[in-house]
This record gives sequence, C-alpha cells and structure tokens, in this order.
Amino acid sequence: MTAQPYRGNGHKLWLTWVDSTKTNRSSDQETLFSCPSTSSSASSRVARAFNVREDLLDSSMWHIFSSIFETALGVWLGSGCCPYPGLPDGSRTIISRLFVSLDEWKCACRRNDDQPDTRQAVSGSADSCVKAGKVVNQALNATVHAFSVRWLPLVAGTRIPTEKLNNLARRLWHNARSQILLILQKRCYRSILALYIFGMTPLPPGLEDHELAHGNIGEVCVDIAMRQLQSVRAKRHVSRFSSAAIATDSPSGSAIPTAATSVHTLDEGYELRETIAYWAGFVFDTSASFTTGLPSILHASLLGFEQERTVQLLKKTAQEFHDKTEDWRANGFEVTNQRAIWIVQSASGCKGVFWKAVAALREALNYGHEPHAVVRAQTAVLQCMLRYDVTYAPLLAACKRALLFLEFEAQLNWYLLALHYHLGLLILYDTLDTFDRRDLVTNPDNAQWSAVQETVNIILLGVQCKISLQTVFGSTSAPLRDDMVSLLSVDPYPHHVATALSLVSDFLKKGSSETCKSSEALKQVRKLATMAFDQLPQCSASLQASRVSVAAKLDEVQQLQDSRIADNCRKLPSKSLHQHPGVECGGTHESRREGFETIDRLSTGTVHHTAENITSSGESQRTTSGSVDYWDWTSSEDSPLSFEMPGDDMFLADHGLFEVSRRPSCNLF
Repeated sequence: MTAQPYRGNGHKLWLTWVDSTKTNRSSDQETLFSCPSTSSSASSRVARAFNVREDLLDSSMWHIFSSIFETALGVWLGSGCCPYPGLPDGSRTIISRLFVSLDEWKCACRRNDDQPDTRQAVSGSADSCVKAGKVVNQALNATVHAFSVRWLPLVAGTRIPTEKLNNLARRLWHNARSQILLILQKRCYRSILALYIFGMTPLPPGLEDHELAHGNIGEVCVDIAMRQLQSVRAKRHVSRFSSAAIATDSPSGSAIPTAATSVHTLDEGYELRETIAYWAGFVFDTSASFTTGLPSILHASLLGFEQERTVQLLKKTAQEFHDKTEDWRANGFEVTNQRAIWIVQSASGCKGVFWKAVAALREALNYGHEPHAVVRAQTAVLQCMLRYDVTYAPLLAACKRALLFLEFEAQLNWYLLALHYHLGLLILYDTLDTFDRRDLVTNPDNAQWSAVQETVNIILLGVQCKISLQTVFGSTSAPLRDDMVSLLSVDPYPHHVATALSLVSDFLKKGSSETCKSSEALKQVRKLATMAFDQLPQCSASLQASRVSVAAKLDEVQQLQDSRIADNCRKLPSKSLHQHPGVECGGTHESRREGFETIDRLSTGTVHHTAENITSSGESQRTTSGSVDYWDWTSSEDSPLSFEMPGDDMFLADHGLFEVSRRPSCNLF
C-alpha cells in the first residue's frame, strides 16, 4: 500500500499517513546531493577535517534526525494526540516540513514560487524568507548535525574510534553554537526549531574547562524559542520598545504584510498549520518546565493553566476516549497496531496534562505560593493520576502483553509513554521529599516504591525489546545490516532514561533498608543500569556523568546492604542455619529470582560501538552500509555514509535547508 500525503493548497507536504513509515526511503529521483560545495562553510570545514564527504555527512544527519526524532515526535503531534480538530485521521506531523511551510506562507516573495531562482528577500521579511534566510537555514542545518551525531554509530558502521566520534561531536557542537548565536533575534519558525533542537543537544565529551565555565546555553535557547513562538503567532505587529534596542513602530492597526495577507485568504490550511505548531510548543514548553522546575513561558503555569484552552481540550478528549473504550476495559479487546497507537496517543495527551500539573505543583512549592495554590495544583495532579489509572492503565497493560507482536512504531511509543509517565511520578515524589510535603499524596511510601519498580521494569523492557536497523531507518539504496538494536538505543530522549535511573538510585540509597532488602535484587538493578547506559548514545557528557553518578550511588547501596546482611548472618545461630539450608541471608524469594533470570540472560554490551569496545566482539560485526566493510575515518574512499535521503525530503532541499549546492554529478574525490 502506498501512502498518500496530505497536501494543503499548493504547499509541500507536512503530514504523512500512518502507512508512510513503511514506504521505501530510497528514491529513483535525482539524488539530494551530487557534488560537495566549494564554499568555505563551517559544515564544509568540518567535513574536510574528518575526510568525510559533506553531502553524505549532511544527508545522514538529517536521515537520523528524521528517523529517530521526527518519527516519535510526529506521533505526539498527530491526530490521535493533538486535541485540536482538523487533522486527518491517522496522520503524523513532520515538524521540519511544518515549520518550513509556515515560513513559506509568511514569505512575501512566495508569489515567485514557480521561479525559485528569482525569489528575492523583501524588506522586513528576510527572517522568514525560506530561500533568502541563509543564516537561519545554516543554523537549522548545524543544530540538526550536532543533535544527530550521537546516533551516527548506528548508521555509519561499528568501527568509529571513540575519540574521533567525540571530536566530530565537538566540532559540530561548536559550529551549531556559533550559528545559533546569529539567530537569537531571527523570529521565524525555522529559527524556533533550530533553537529548540540545540537546547535538546547535550554537551559533547571533552570540552575545555573554559568552555564549560561559560555554562550551557541550551536551556536559554529553549526559552528563547518559546518566546519567539509567541511572537510569530501574533496576528498584528505592534510597537516594540526595549532599552537595549531601537524602538520600531508599525502603522496603527496594520496587519501582517499585505502580500502575505493576500495569500492568507487563499490558503485555508494555514490556521491549522499554525495551531499544530502551537501544540508542538505546548509539548516543548511543558517538557522544559517539568524537567527544569521553572515556570512555563509559552503557556500559563501555576496561575491559570487549568483555564488554558489546550488543557481543557485535552481533558475533554480524554473523557471522550474513556467513553468510547468502556467496552474494551470491561470485556477486553484485540490489540492491533492501529488500536495500540490510538491508545498511546490519547494517553500521551493525558501524560502531557500530568506533567503540566506536576510542574505547577513544583512551582507552587518552590516559590512559596499560598496554600490554596498548592491545593489547586495538588488536585490537578491527583485528577491526572486517577484518569491515567482508570482510563488508560488497563488498556496499556493489554498493549504491553502484546508488545512483542506489534510493529516498531507501536513498541517505541508505548515504551516512551510508559517511561515518561513514570518519570513524572518519580519527579513528583522527589519534589515532595525535597519540600517535606509527602502529605499531599495518599500512601506515598508504597506509591513511590511501586513507581520505582515499574520504572525498572520499563527500562528492562526497553533493553529486551529488539528491532532491526532497517525497521528504524528504512530501506536505502545500499542494504543495511541486519543488526537488532534495543528500543533504548533509538530513544530520542535518552536523557529521560538517565534521569529515571538517577531518581531510582536516589530512592534506593535513601531507603535501602526498608525497600530493597535483597542483595541479589540490588545486583540486578546495578546490572540493568549498566546495560541501559551501554545502549544509550555514548557521545554525551551529561550521560557519561549520569552513568558515573548512578553507579556510585548503587555501589554505595550495595556495600551497605552487603554489610547489613553479613551482620545478620553472624547473629543467626548456627543451628537455625542447619535447619533451614534453603534460606539465604538476603531473604531472596523464588519469584524475584525468576525475574532476575531475564536480566542475567542479557549481554552487557553497548549498541553504540566504537573501535575500542568491539575488539572482543569478534569479526562477526557487520557495518551499516553494504558497499563498505568498515569506516575507519582515515580514508575518504572508505566513507560508508551511503544513505540517500528519502525522495520526499527533496522538499527540504527545495527550500534551501542544505548548505550544499546541487550540481551535475561528478567524482567526489
């Protein structure tokens, strides 16, 4: 079955149907890049420094970004999760194309769309002009490169030396940072996306001390992106006054430029695009507020978030979903991919409201709001938890039982939803511990312990559940290797896994004597944490730091547990030991032992292999590309980045989102 894209009045596609994930990513059309650019761009310099073709570096980074990040985000921005009406059923939103199409709509030179070479920048619209805004395009390219390099070992082969990969990550990160600084005042949708992506990009390992001393501007970039989204959504330009800038006036009552206004009446789909972008902003803003503990920027936070239209629509759609699925909860149902995705999408909307409520409660406690504000936030949190437990938990449990029989999209999004919801519970209980307000929830000890256990089980499932690289990245002109990788290795938000493991280790450290009394259980948790960090992208300073921290905390808990068990063994009479030879000092139960056998059967190897850590794995390792055996980063002739971009991604090239100019085919080296 060939999926048909949704097109809106002459605009390029920004939605795909659910079946689009199965379409062949190879194309018989003209390849995206034919010859490397001779310009001395930053991307060119990075490519030359590593003897890698710039066109292949660029296309592969975008391919990773589309396959890992946009695939997961597209489900959250699709029809089943977005509460706003108008999206076709079964659609997925491709955020890069959505944001480019919004800028294209605002571009006053859009009338020359049939003659792209004659497009000129119009005064006052250079920031949103898709073709003329080279600074914004270069920044978006640079941030995609820096964001995606973490997953390069999955698609470029297994023999990338660690230092070479880290060096490349540092070069790309420096390039992205320098480009980002140029667009802080460029108010357009592509700039918003670039700023958000850079905010999600971790610091690469090996940065100099003076670079770390300046701090990470990632959080600032996310904040600026949300403020820019507020600005571009304005229906009219108003006078802006600032002590740091020259004030500019707009004619009273003037609307967005006349050329664009005339187009607005011709494109009925623009408001829908703008609404979906606003929904994406809700997802980004809520996640940032939830994880940082700071008030929201784009949407109302503690004071008034329940009155926001987005939150009200999410609650309404959750109730509608509950009514439609009453029979499923009562009598059971057959779990199919389509049903699983629909359940996960609706539950993800509920999870978004839950994160919003937890963020509001954190704000109320952290900033000393009045008791009635704390109670209001507490009520919102408990309502979300009740909705999740009553409406979604039984259906998600059925999906979990059928998970191994579902397709990759359903598996990944079920795992992401389960992990992120329970991460919300862990952060909630951690906040209550911090402010000594455990009275705000019922039976907090058992509830927190249950959340910890379920989080460990979800991460274990993420390690166990395997998918092929071809499933993740699609078919290409050169066949991919048949390697099976875990869901954890393609998680677009690996820092959430690290955060969850850190909170689990904190909980075990605080209450090891009351909660996890089995020494063997702690050993298995330590082993699982090691395997999880092994399978996450290694090219991240924050993940490396989290790995060391979690290991240290779990080691400390293990030592305390071992010493406690040894003391108990010395106190036991030898007679009782002879009478009960089957009883261990740790009190390990047989049922728990059976659960641990699953972990014992797993190997403790990393999916993101480097040259240093694959030596012991033998010569059976195969590379991603069928045309090259190994990629050793030393010879341009051995560059295996042979991916061709999907044919539909010509859309991005047509809008100037690649630095490499298209030229006739030529020998690259």
